[in-house]
Amino acid sequence: MAWIAFRSDPQEPMAREHLATELDLLIRTRLPNGRFGELLQGHEADMRQEAHVLILRFLSGNRELSLPTEDENLVEIENQIQRSVSGCCRAVFFNFRKRALRYRAFHNCGVDVDAVEHPVCMHPANRTRLWELPIALQRKIIIQIMGEAVRDHLLCPQNAAIASDMVMAEKSQSEIAKSRGISRQAVHARLTKIRSLLGPLLETTEFPSY
Repeated sequence: MAWIAFRSDPQEPMAREHLATELDLLIRTRLPNGRFGELLQGHEADMRQEAHVLILRFLSGNRELSLPTEDENLVEIENQIQRSVSGCCRAVFFNFRKRALRYRAFHNCGVDVDAVEHPVCMHPANRTRLWELPIALQRKIIIQIMGEAVRDHLLCPQNAAIASDMVMAEKSQSEIAKSRGISRQAVHARLTKIRSLLGPLLETTEFPSY
C-alpha cells in the first residue's frame, strides 16, 4: 500500500508519487467535474488541489491512522484513509460553496447568503466545530484528547489533572493553585502550555454529530 511505503520513508520520491496518485484517484471520485452545478463550475481542479493539500496534512497527524500503520493493518488503513479523504473533500466543497455564494452576494446577484443554509462541516480540521457542540460533549472530547496525550507522553499526568480541574470541576486558577499548593502563575503557565498542545491535536480529532 502506498501509505505504508510513504510512512516508511516520506522523502522517497517514488513513495510520494504513488501516494499522490492514489489520493488523486480517491479525490476525483468525490470532486469530479460537472457535479456541483453552475455555482462551482470550472472550480473543480482548484477544489481537488486544495483537498489534496489538506488530506496530506491531515493524514500525517491522524492519530487514528498511526496504530494500524504500525501494525500494517491494511483494512483499517484503507478505512481511515477513505474517511479522511471524504471528510477533507466535504470540507473543501463547503468552503468553496460558501465563498462562491458570498462572491455572488457581493456583486448584487440577488443571493441572500444569510438565508442560505450551510451544512455544518464535520471535518476534524474545522476547529470551530468544537465550540458549537454541547458543553458536556466539549468537555468529553477535551478530556479524551488529554488522556491520549498523556498516553503518548506529550503531556504529563500532573498537568492533565490541572486542566481536568478546570474543565470538569470548573475551578478557577486561584482555586486550583490553592488546592495543589502551587502559585497561580504556575497554574497559568501550565494551562497556557496545554492550550498550545491541544490546538494541533484538535486538528486530528473526529467530532461526533449530535
